[in-house]
This record gives sequence, structure tokens and C-alpha cells, in this order.
Amino acid sequence: MIDGNDLKRLVGLLGTDMVSENSLEFYHYNSEFHVNPLLIKDFRDKMQKMRDENKSFPLIFEDNFGVCYAHFEHEKSAFFLGPMSLVNFPESSLPTYKDYYNLEAQPLPLRTFSLDTILEIVGLLLSLICGESWSHKELLTANPHLLNLDSTDEGKWDDYSILMEEVAETHHTYKEERQLLEYVRRGAVEETLAFQNVMDKSIGRLSNREITHWRNLAIVAITLSTRAAIDGGLTPALAYKISDTYIQQCDNKQKIAELISIRNRAVGELVENVRQNQKIQTQSSYIKASTTYIDRHYREKIYLEDVADFIGLSPTYFSKLFKKEVGMTFQNYVTQVRLGYAANLLRYSNESISTISEYVNFPSQSYFGRYFKQHYHMTPKEYRDLYHIRD
Repeated sequence: MIDGNDLKRLVGLLGTDMVSENSLEFYHYNSEFHVNPLLIKDFRDKMQKMRDENKSFPLIFEDNFGVCYAHFEHEKSAFFLGPMSLVNFPESSLPTYKDYYNLEAQPLPLRTFSLDTILEIVGLLLSLICGESWSHKELLTANPHLLNLDSTDEGKWDDYSILMEEVAETHHTYKEERQLLEYVRRGAVEETLAFQNVMDKSIGRLSNREITHWRNLAIVAITLSTRAAIDGGLTPALAYKISDTYIQQCDNKQKIAELISIRNRAVGELVENVRQNQKIQTQSSYIKASTTYIDRHYREKIYLEDVADFIGLSPTYFSKLFKKEVGMTFQNYVTQVRLGYAANLLRYSNESISTISEYVNFPSQSYFGRYFKQHYHMTPKEYRDLYHIRD
């Protein structure tokens, strides 16, 4: 068997966590994971019971969030490995994940793995700890549920769900819902998403099936936020366009993390549009005229002097007025508008990134990529991979 210190270093390098226990001691291999469902005895006991009932050796379990854990035994010691997420877990989903497992509000370095990589990690540790060689095929044969991760059969999750505690059976109170919708109407982005995560702790049951419940919850949240956004001044056409896009994305998702991510992106986009709309309403007629001009001519070269002349102000005064009312320089605003249109094309079109860059009038693709990453904190390709709407 591999030396304990070497095993500790290896688990850290693999980017996951592991615990082992026997009648005499409990050992935690990766101190980077301050919180982890595996540190809860009830969770480990239920995994062990599941392995015994299903006669799986080793057991590889996937929870409803798309996060995998493994369990095996060697020489009277039980080993538990995880978490290893199959989905790109959004930061906004982590509070709900921690609440679901009753974890403390501490950092959780949850990495994303492919199923093949998870099988490789489990096989490697089995070889080093137990001295047994397990191929991917053998691991899948021992855990046949992994072959149907995208199944929609009603009974799929029944045998493999680990619920640390039942989510509260009561629905959100009227007061809670009114508070959330008030944040949407005011265009308060951060407050809306934070309060949405707080409300996740007291979710009313919309279905007896866990994944269906979260899908229904996401659709209800998007629908209510759409109505509140319209009340906040957003045009119905734009509000319903945003709503329809995200609700359609909910249809084929089988991971809670993905549904929470879709819901939060939808609500965030609705609220941000309300905020931008209300910001425009408070601006002077000069600034409204200039932003309208930019919006219509963003594909052309736009110079401050030309816009100042268009609205009848001196360039110097217009530059100061624009920064005071909009909160950024004229050129930064033009760049932001172009980036917004580019992001929309990355989501809804199949045009190449170079074509989109040229279409919204960036001088080069590298220039476009640099500014896009500064604004959205990811490259245009990463943005398209994450948000592209496919038929």
C-alpha cells in the first residue's frame, strides 16, 4: 500500500479530497477542503449502506448536483473519495449546495472532471491502496447507473439520492416573494441574486422528484422575475425574449447545479436590463441623445467630437457631462456597447469570433479578445462555450 504522506500529496495533486476511517481512527487527506459532505459521518454511513445494498465495489455515486463520490474498503478501513463534479459548477450555485448538505459557509474548491477522469482517479487509488487493477469498463460494470447519467426515467434517482435532510416542505412566504420582486423592479442585481440564494433554504416542494422540483422552481423564479422586470420599466418584448431563452434551456437539464445557474443568469440579466433602463431614464436629454446615437452607429467609427457636434455641445463640456452622468468615459461606453452586441452574437449566432469582432467594429480580433476578457472575465470562446444557445 502507498505511504500515507505520499497518498496525501497525490490526493492534493488530483484536486479532490479523501477520508478514511476504521474502528480506531479517522483521517482527512486534503486540508484544503475545510468543508465536504464526506466529513459528515451520516453521509459516509449512507454511502456505505448504498454500497452494501447495491453490492457495488467500489461504489461511485453521483448526487443530483452532478457531483461524484467514491467508496471502497481495504483491510478493515473504509475510504471515501470526492467531491468530483461532472458539471462546471457556477459560483452562484455553491451556497445552495452547501445549504443542501448543511455545510458551513467556508470555501469549497470544487473542480470539474470528465467521467473518464473520475474513473481514472478511482482506478489509480484502488491500485495504490488495494493493489487491485480496475479498468474503466470494470468500474462502469460495477456502477451501471453511470452509463445513464442523462436518463429521464422517473425512478432513476430513487436508489442513488443521498439527502442529508429534507428541504423544508413549506413554500416561500408572500413577504419573501414580494421582497425578491422588489429587488428586481429596482434593478438591484447583487441584492436579487443574494436574496434568491437565501430563499433556496426554504423551498416549497413543487414535485416529489428532486430534479423536477428544481426545474419547476427555476421556471417559476424566471417567470416571476420577468413580470417584475416589466413592472420595473423593461419592455415586454425584451423581458419575454430573455425569459423564453432561459426557460427553454431548463428543459433538458438533469443537474441541479445547471438549473440554478440558468435561473441565476436569467434573473441577473433581467435585473441588469432593468437597472440600465432606469439609469437611462434619469439622464439628461443630451446624454439620452448621445447614447441613442452610439446604439445606432456602433458598427461605424464613432468620435466624441462628432457626437458632441450632433447634440450641439462643445467636445470638452460633452466629455465631462457624459462621464458625470454615465459613470465612465465616452470611449469606454462605446467599447462596452460593442462588447454587449458581440456577446449577444456569441450567444445567439453561429458566426465565427473573427467575423463578430469585425462586425461590431473592433480593429482586430486580438484587440476584441483583450477587451472582452477584461469586461466579462473570460475569453469570447469561453463565453460562447458557456452560454451559446443551441437548437
